[in-house]
Amino acid sequence: MPTPTARWVHRPEEIAGEHGETLATRSHEVIREWAEARGAVPVSITADDLSRRSGLLRIRAGVDEERLARIAWDEWFDAFEDDKLVFVFRSTRTTGRRSNFFRLDSADRDG
Repeated sequence: MPTPTARWVHRPEEIAGEHGETLATRSHEVIREWAEARGAVPVSITADDLSRRSGLLRIRAGVDEERLARIAWDEWFDAFEDDKLVFVFRSTRTTGRRSNFFRLDSADRDG
């Protein structure tokens, strides 16, 4: 699992830390606050095909791409839980500027 070096956070107030620090969470509140602070929304590759596959889940700002469709947070989190995912992200870059980096990893993945 690529998250052993990440610092786990469970509440939004724990997000602040070292610049460029990799963080990990399964907290819906942390994920939603991080995304909304960046003007991002939950989307799927196609609104009709959210079949609980993590490859279909995204968080994007400016959902104007043809292949992406905005979905409700509840629907996004249902798929997140069904697929047993971990949200790995950065709050800031090493320069201190805001980071938009994130990825979804399997919570069950072995080293």
